[in-house]
Amino acid sequence: MNSTASECKTPEALAQEMLVAAKEESVKGSAFFGALLTLRYGRDLKAHVHALMQKFDAMQLQGGGTAGQAFRYIAAMHAEGFEFLSAKVLAKTMGCDEAVFKREVLKPLSDEAATGTGQFLRIRHKKIAATVLQLCEDDDIDLQDLYLPLVEAAIHLRQLDSEWRNEVKKWEYDLIKHFIKTDRKELAIAIAEKMHDTVPDNSYYVVNLARLRRENNDVPGAINALKDITPPPQNDRAYWLEWGMVSGMQEKWFANAALHAYSISDNPQSQIKHRHAVLAFSGLAKAFAELYEESSQTDFFKARVACAWLGLKLESTNSRLNDHSKAVAAQAKPKDVNEGLAWFQSGLNAACANKILEREYIDLIGEPHQFQFKALKSLLANPRKGPNE
Repeated sequence: MNSTASECKTPEALAQEMLVAAKEESVKGSAFFGALLTLRYGRDLKAHVHALMQKFDAMQLQGGGTAGQAFRYIAAMHAEGFEFLSAKVLAKTMGCDEAVFKREVLKPLSDEAATGTGQFLRIRHKKIAATVLQLCEDDDIDLQDLYLPLVEAAIHLRQLDSEWRNEVKKWEYDLIKHFIKTDRKELAIAIAEKMHDTVPDNSYYVVNLARLRRENNDVPGAINALKDITPPPQNDRAYWLEWGMVSGMQEKWFANAALHAYSISDNPQSQIKHRHAVLAFSGLAKAFAELYEESSQTDFFKARVACAWLGLKLESTNSRLNDHSKAVAAQAKPKDVNEGLAWFQSGLNAACANKILEREYIDLIGEPHQFQFKALKSLLANPRKGPNE
């Protein structure tokens, strides 16, 4: 079909053609249907999908909005391969209860062969979904306007329904991971910001946002996110680890060391995860290396040696820890875990004696020379778990 023939038809006729073609998927299969769409419409596929969207836009909902808006939300998820948009989330996004949503949105769309009928919502074919997103971009619709309302609705449902917690994990993890992987970091950060704005006291959302900003070299933004939660989550080890990493980017090396040390101390009551301890030791080795470079104090040098050695006991293949270990190869290693922890603690004590740590950090985590590491010692004595645990 050429563009001239397409231009001669009314939007209603184009929409009807698209609906007829969509119904053929049920008998011809998805792969064949994709080829059918390309062969039948070619460059005119956008015109046919646009006509279909116009038809849905004319369907007004009692609670406000249109079936076309719902169609765009479904398309946005399906086009990116997300298969977890439920009627519950979309109904919440559209601001109507599920009964009204099913009657005014799902039934018309399914009658028109526009969406799937399984547990999660989708367009009849991914090619149509992708075309919808192209049309949204043509209309200067920011993709954030499609994903952020869905994320907000899903997070609100998490707060209201305890049974929803397992399902919402995909909203918390998969979207951000996907957009980072596909090099759309701004959208990933916007989603993390929406999660944090929706539930400001959730420390996981805070840490996730701070990490994304740090990885995008937005150190002030990362600090602001970490300071935005009041009071700070004392038992969330990941929170203090992240703050330590951000301090390292600021070249605040003792703050970097103190915060990493706090994150693996006995002060937080939560369990120390294997991978967390490896990351902390890597950060500590770097911090003590920089402190030694600045002052030439032996305690800092030996603390670096100890942190590299202790970290490698947990993950012998860690490249950063191995680099630190090679850099201090001339120095004798600790004879056991007790001595390694003692060298590490001496490095913290040396910095405390020099009053390097700013008062704002002491007010948050206390005096580092008072930290205890019994749980860490137990982990080091029995490093049985895998590196990602």
